[in-house]
Amino acid sequence: MAYFPFYVELKDVSVLIVGGGKVALHKVKRILDYGPKIKVVAKKVDERIKNIKGVEWEEREFEDSDVEGVRFVIAAAGDEELDEHITSLCNDKGILINVVDVKDKCDFIFPSVVSRGKLEIGISSSGASPRITTLLAGEIDNILPDNIEEILDIKIVKNLENLVKCFSVFAYLRKLVSA
Repeated sequence: MAYFPFYVELKDVSVLIVGGGKVALHKVKRILDYGPKIKVVAKKVDERIKNIKGVEWEEREFEDSDVEGVRFVIAAAGDEELDEHITSLCNDKGILINVVDVKDKCDFIFPSVVSRGKLEIGISSSGASPRITTLLAGEIDNILPDNIEEILDIKIVKNLENLVKCFSVFAYLRKLVSA
């Protein structure tokens, strides 16, 4: 499967996460800052999820009606039978689904992300090696200049030094990849 990288507005978008453990917590944290309306449904919901402001949660079994009105679903319960059911349901309804750690059942995947204000860099190996993409994201984050937001805000480049710094980041990445 080939995943196309695109950025989507999540503010006020309804999202369902099925599962209430450590993996669900990680997914909640990954998307929370982007402003979606998150609902978590699980037999048992981690206390840390319960304590996150703005996250709705219910401790109960998943019901088919839970997917109504959501833009996408993250299946993070680790229950193969439930994952299969949710995948089938979402596919029938045209709802995007991510089944954690089951790439073949994912309509979308989560890239490693470097965020610096307005700058968002997503890095993906299409699920082949998330560990490598995480390492690359760390390297990219380390080499970005501290003033990258200022560089992004420059409409007319007046300071050649900032432009050179920006291009040196790309030169460093080229060396890193070809090594």
